[in-house]
Amino acid sequence: MPNWKSYEATVRLLSAIVAAHPNLKLDYAAISKYYGDESTYHQIWHGMNGIKRKAESLRNAVDAGLNASTVDLENDSIAKKEISVRFGGDCTASAVENRFRRLKSDAKLINAAVAKGEDPILMNVGDTNGGVACKGKAISELMGSATPASHIKSQLRETIKPLSERLIAMRDADEDCKDVDLTDLGSRRYKAETARIMGSDTTASSLKNHFHRTVKVLGNRQMLMLAAGRDSKDVSLDKLGLSEPKEIVAIMGSDVTIEAIKQQIGKRIKVLGSRQTEMRAAGHDPKNVDLEDLAAPKKDKGGQELRLS
Repeated sequence: MPNWKSYEATVRLLSAIVAAHPNLKLDYAAISKYYGDESTYHQIWHGMNGIKRKAESLRNAVDAGLNASTVDLENDSIAKKEISVRFGGDCTASAVENRFRRLKSDAKLINAAVAKGEDPILMNVGDTNGGVACKGKAISELMGSATPASHIKSQLRETIKPLSERLIAMRDADEDCKDVDLTDLGSRRYKAETARIMGSDTTASSLKNHFHRTVKVLGNRQMLMLAAGRDSKDVSLDKLGLSEPKEIVAIMGSDVTIEAIKQQIGKRIKVLGSRQTEMRAAGHDPKNVDLEDLAAPKKDKGGQELRLS
């Protein structure tokens, strides 16, 4: 049991109280008033600085798993030395002290970010200027109007973060990070996985088109209904995913159906596009693309098909 009449016990008690309440704010003017007329605001402030240093030593020791009673408050460097020993031979007491300064600085940055409604995960902790490491809105402004902040955040979540995890794993395994696997990064990996589950006749690009022409359009309709105070279960499903073919049919005339348009796109336009892409990749002029087997067969007056020779 401590000797409460001793100066050391009193100092340790006051230091422990301050250590247990790190956010405690003291009114030095009021303390000076109750202490007596022999003290001033600045004298109380100076005296409490010593108490705060001792409180920090106690807090650091407890955070490091040490018994606070073993800390010599008259020589608080012992606590830092004990902590440094547990970190390893390459850590000194001064390094521990510097690290705690950095942690305090980082904590202030994080608290400031939370107060401003920002996500602390984006804070560049450890940066002396206190700047934000990456902010979706600021990056999108530099990228241009075609890149909204939501796209930047998606890339950070779906590409940058998974890539960073792979790089760290390779580094920890003593592997060369230049050989990192870049496959399945970004939102495309979700489309590819969905396409695999849907079956062999479904591609990632077809899923993307379906999402933009159907799911996204339907979602916008439902949001508009909710904004108008209506029940979104009554949303119209008319022309979902088929607006383009229907428009083409209307322009082509009454003897053209949606199915006929789809067949033309699948059997001729897509095939032609693939051939032209391959010719371009091979350094050839796409104007010389072979169209012979893409032309529809002509019929003579008797109804017999005429093939182009």
